[in-house]
Amino acid sequence: MIRPPGAKLRATRPARAGPAKSISIATGHLPKPIPMLLGGESFGMEYRREIDGLRAVAVLPVILFHAGVELFSGGFVGVDVFFVISGYLITSIILKEQQTGTFSLVRFYERRARRILPALFLVVIACVPFAWVWLLPEDLKSFGKSLIAVPTFTSNILFARESDYFTPLAELKPLLHTWSLAVEEQFYVFFPILLILAHKWRAVSNGVLIAAIGIVSLCLAQWGLSTNPKIAFYFLPTRAWELMIGALIAVYVLRPNAQRVASNEFLGALGLVLILVSVFAFSEATPFPGLYALVPTIGTGLIILFAQADTLVGRLLATRAFVGLGLISYSAYLWHHPLFAFARHRSLDAPSLDLMMGLSGLSIFLAYTSWRYVERPFRDKKKFSQRQIFILSGAASAALILVGAVLSSNDGFAGRSATDKLAFSDFDRMLAPNHGLSPACDHQFTLAEACTTSPSPRLVLWGDSYGMHLAPALENSETAIPFRQHTMSSCIPVTGLSIVGNVVSPSRAERCLVQGTHVLDWLATQDTIEYVVLASPFTYIKFDLLTADGEVITEDKEKIALDHLKATIELIRANGQKPIFVAPPPNTGADIGRCYTRALLFAADTQRCDFSPDQMSADSQQAYRLMSHLSEHAPFVSLKSLICSSDDSTETCRVSIEGVPIYRDDGHLSINGSAYIGKTNDLTGLIATTADTFWAGK
Repeated sequence: MIRPPGAKLRATRPARAGPAKSISIATGHLPKPIPMLLGGESFGMEYRREIDGLRAVAVLPVILFHAGVELFSGGFVGVDVFFVISGYLITSIILKEQQTGTFSLVRFYERRARRILPALFLVVIACVPFAWVWLLPEDLKSFGKSLIAVPTFTSNILFARESDYFTPLAELKPLLHTWSLAVEEQFYVFFPILLILAHKWRAVSNGVLIAAIGIVSLCLAQWGLSTNPKIAFYFLPTRAWELMIGALIAVYVLRPNAQRVASNEFLGALGLVLILVSVFAFSEATPFPGLYALVPTIGTGLIILFAQADTLVGRLLATRAFVGLGLISYSAYLWHHPLFAFARHRSLDAPSLDLMMGLSGLSIFLAYTSWRYVERPFRDKKKFSQRQIFILSGAASAALILVGAVLSSNDGFAGRSATDKLAFSDFDRMLAPNHGLSPACDHQFTLAEACTTSPSPRLVLWGDSYGMHLAPALENSETAIPFRQHTMSSCIPVTGLSIVGNVVSPSRAERCLVQGTHVLDWLATQDTIEYVVLASPFTYIKFDLLTADGEVITEDKEKIALDHLKATIELIRANGQKPIFVAPPPNTGADIGRCYTRALLFAADTQRCDFSPDQMSADSQQAYRLMSHLSEHAPFVSLKSLICSSDDSTETCRVSIEGVPIYRDDGHLSINGSAYIGKTNDLTGLIATTADTFWAGK
């Protein structure tokens, strides 16, 4: 969790009665914080300002990364810094209380509840009215599920099932950031019990046990990157090693008869450098949380061990600005992501950097407010007893689960009135997934009847999701050519090659290779097939490529892709069939479909979502460049020419034509949009004519 709690410790001097003092992060007076961090010269139960300052180093990059500040491309590693701090603090508290015979599991959970739940529940409850007013049904349904996940400590499991952390879709989930809280909450549930059993049985030392858990967890994380990256990113078993780094430090400094760890200027500074290198050099493309995550986590460990108050780094982290932000870092983490997510829902396109920076400042203000008026009072046992804490926590949890169940079980209340003329259900239909002929035509090679319009098809639609979205266009074209759909999400229509990485795991890439082999083998046995339509976004350069030989291609990817596409063309031609490519719809990289629906929802001009070809994303431009390189080897039909039109010497790509939304997301055609393009342009006839003309006499 982002600012892990410590035990309630004895202050170095009695607190004075009187009103709470305010905090000025820059220059003002810092109130004496409730001592929560282990440290001091004997690593006893004393407050270490520099570790609160370290929290500031962690939370600020996270906020700026989510705000879209490109300089902080690796700002997400701040969460890993917090994991190490948590492991250190929690283990230190447990071991110290075990040494004095005062550890109580119930009291431990009480402290966690006091520290975590009040501010968390405040933020979650504050999100509900905005979600009701602004979220589309599918988004509200997903939000309802996240309301259930928060108090049940399962947010990480939920989001691992729903979306990759680094996708634009994830940025729209107001409670996405609670995944890290779930990881820590699961750690809080199981780790104390493990240490209790280890203390009772004494079969192995704490250090050996923790080190073994850490090594196994790191190996799982590295293995998970190649098998299921989402699970590797979100799950406790693949994150536990980061917590174990902190735990191992605690075991070391609290070992019997241990002397104070000597400060070390170089190692403390090295730790800070490692964190900063991760923040500025890492990116979404960095495999995470495998071996690369050792950089920020080891850096954090070095600071905890060696950057004590008498070092340069320790003095820097102990300044008012760092400590002030560190004190409110938990609340700042809680507030920032909902603010950003709702801003993205409310904006037609990507929110401006100025807006996101303003919201970053607002998150700091809200963080201070909730820290002073929610966090601190609930940590005071004189104001809230243990019984009250458990009752209030249980009641709030039950309420969130109930509201979440209602929202998620009623399809996001699609019948809500969105405007005078439209219900939210209308927007859901505009953005509905476009599987083509049937959802059965995805996930695996199939000869199901649902995936063909005739027992004797003359045309084959082969591709990934960009092949699926063409099926309504072919069905609604004036020229009626029976076709079969062979599609599989993320699987490019090419022989012996698959994209790999990002959202395509190695196991998925291998399935894509098998899919390509099945399609080509099937084509070789078909006498009725005249046309083979290959459809994909053709954005191969941004991914690594996996060959049928198991080789991962990281360089010269465009050349490799072209060679394999040419080989695919030759294999199809060997069957006497006519291959033809369909270049994807132009896109800007933004969610064009949502832009259109938001414009309707918020009574804005839908033409604000239109764009010129000059605004096409780099991916879109690369796709058309690839088509140009292939134009001597096979024909292609450009969807850009069907969507973009010239008016008064200005070419504009329309997101809606005659009131029909063309896009459903950042690049896929909507069901109605695809049907409209097919009907008004006779796409099937255009494909057949273009292919016949190109291959005539060849």
